[in-house]
Amino acid sequence: MMLGKLRERLTEPFYYLDLRDSLHARIESGELTENMELSSVLDSLDIVQLTLEIEEMGLEPNVRINTVGDLLWLLKAIEFQLQRKKRP
Repeated sequence: MMLGKLRERLTEPFYYLDLRDSLHARIESGELTENMELSSVLDSLDIVQLTLEIEEMGLEPNVRINTVGDLLWLLKAIEFQLQRKKRP
């Protein structure tokens, strides 16, 4: 059972989806803006976890991710890449 969950975790990243939804909700509520520094929004553990998921997917961002807006752009690019991989 645990091995199955681990395999699923490696093939279907979930952290970035939760993060994206959370960021959008916080922007809509006025708690965040897209211009805020990423380090003021995410702690180092969140950044490490996100980095690991991105590496597991085989993606390497070409642009430095400094702000919430940059991260949202990256998350959109990740989603696009995953959709392309799922196409026949």
